[in-house]
Amino acid sequence: MTPRTGARSHKNQTSLLIGVIVVVVIATGAALFVAKHRKAADLTVKPSTSPTPTVQGPAKTGSAPAGPEAAGATPTATPTTISNPSHPAGEPLAAPTLIENSSTVSLSGATGMESTCQSVPGASCYIQASMGGTTKTVSQSETVPDSGADGVILNWDASQAGLTAGSWAIEAIATLNGQTAASSPQTLTVTN
Repeated sequence: MTPRTGARSHKNQTSLLIGVIVVVVIATGAALFVAKHRKAADLTVKPSTSPTPTVQGPAKTGSAPAGPEAAGATPTATPTTISNPSHPAGEPLAAPTLIENSSTVSLSGATGMESTCQSVPGASCYIQASMGGTTKTVSQSETVPDSGADGVILNWDASQAGLTAGSWAIEAIATLNGQTAASSPQTLTVTN
């Protein structure tokens, strides 16, 4: 074996080893991604047994009412304080995380949407859509279960919610102990 052949063989082995490591890392990441989304899809959505929360905060000028009141729910006189060890009363409510099943929907096709709101256990979540000066509550309010880790799945329909063609900002809104927090908006493109 000449020195040149041995160096080439070592270089090929190193390249092969690096390639195998990259493939294993990608496969592991893909498996974790699929497992997380499969687990989120297996959640059973339970109707909220807590009173409908009041949404507090500044009103947007020129916008429709936000929160469960916009969907025709009757607001409660005072917010209910929920004892929650993972979120003691008085601490600011962190913004929830929103996971959408799609970033585009066609009004001429299937318009069903599935949004996941991840927040602290006991928080009520609903989905809100905004475009221009229009804000619409597009889902029912559901309570994040005690496990909390996977959040709550909120099913809604873009057509039934009255969304029109354009780019809508979709947000998960969480409420707990009289506090309200919104997720970072995600764009939903609605086409005819």
